[in-house]
Formats: sequence, C-alpha cells, structure tokens
Amino acid sequence: MVTLTANWANDSMASYSAYINPDSPNHDREKPEIAAPGNVFSTFEVSPWVPALNSGTGFAAPHVAGTAALLMQAKPSLKTSPAEVKAVLMASAVHNIEGASRLSDQDGAGGLQAKAAYDAVVNGWSGKISYEICQGYCSNVTFNATAGQVVRFVICWLSQSDGFGTDTADDIDLTVKNPSGSIAATSASFDNNFEIVEFTATQTGTYTARGCFPCCRPPETPCPVFGWAY
Repeated sequence: MVTLTANWANDSMASYSAYINPDSPNHDREKPEIAAPGNVFSTFEVSPWVPALNSGTGFAAPHVAGTAALLMQAKPSLKTSPAEVKAVLMASAVHNIEGASRLSDQDGAGGLQAKAAYDAVVNGWSGKISYEICQGYCSNVTFNATAGQVVRFVICWLSQSDGFGTDTADDIDLTVKNPSGSIAATSASFDNNFEIVEFTATQTGTYTARGCFPCCRPPETPCPVFGWAY
C-alpha cells in the first residue's frame, strides 16, 4: 500500500502496510507482487478538501481490480486469462518505491502503473501459452530490444494450493537469452507462481524468453497455463 503524491520521488510505502512474506517449503515465497495507492487524501473537488482517509487495503485493492477491468475491456481475451493479467500488472509496475526495482520486500515488482499496463496489452507485449504435455517441457517467447534499454519480462501461472500458498509441482523457471544466445537474465524461485527478470539490453535485436517446467514434474498433474508480459 502506497502513499502517493504527484511527484514519484517522495512516494513511500505506508508504515502499516502488510508485506511480510508467508512461509513456504523453500522459504522463497514473495508477497506482495505489486503495490497500489492506499492513502487517499481527498474525495472532494473543492476546498476545504478532507484530511487523509487512511483507508488502507480497501482502496489499494480496487485500484488493482479496476486496472484489470480496463485491461479486459481493451483485450477481451484477458477475461479468461487471469495469469496473463497478473503478468501484465507485474511487468508494467515500473514505479519503484523501495528496495530493488525487479522485486523487493515491501512493494514487490513496484507500484501499479495503469497506463504502462494498457500499453503492454494494446501493443501485443503479452500473451499466454497452454501445454498439452508439460513433463520437462519448455516454451519460447521472442521480443525485440535495443541496446541500453531496460527490459522486464514476467511469467505467471495459476497453481493449486499445497497449504503454503503454492503447489511446487507447478514450478516454471525463466531464462532470457540475448541475440547472440548468451544468457541475459534468469529467475528460478521455487515457491512462487511467477518469475520475473529485469535487465539492461547489451545488444540490439531479438531476445528469447524461455519458460521451462522441471523434468521431475509429476506427469499426472494437470498442466497449467502461463501468461507472459514485458
């Protein structure tokens, strides 16, 4: 939950925002995925305004839900692709409020940015992949980047709960390679149902993002659909 002003530089996480990572089998579960405005200073359009409402999550969550609804309006197929919606929201959350830009303790991937999310959707910078066979299976997504450009790529998938928040059988690892075939970035957590990378492109050309299921995935487990966005 974020305290926002018109100037990004002095935005901050609310001191009472809940951001403690839940326990998980491999102790690397990350929450939250993104942050959104939670302190609303006025609901009036004229003086004397009103003091801060301090509404908390009750305002932060509708910001995210409302943005998701607008994305579905722009791309109706998102109505049946929640993993893609989540990937778009995380990939476009480029307002870094605290800690590391890619992923950090309090704001996750960063602050919600509705316009950036909309741009990702209408420009075709997102999609989904369904698997018929997922035992040790990989899938590639290609995209273009210019040298010096900061790139963020996210994959997300829905996962059955194992009592800790994630079924670790649905673990997908992410690797991005540059036009020369060298690894540009990787993300390989165990207990999240997403992977996220952020890197500065060193070459201009076509990059390849590769999402892979581990070879030890139980073959009887239904294959999830994963959404991607950058």
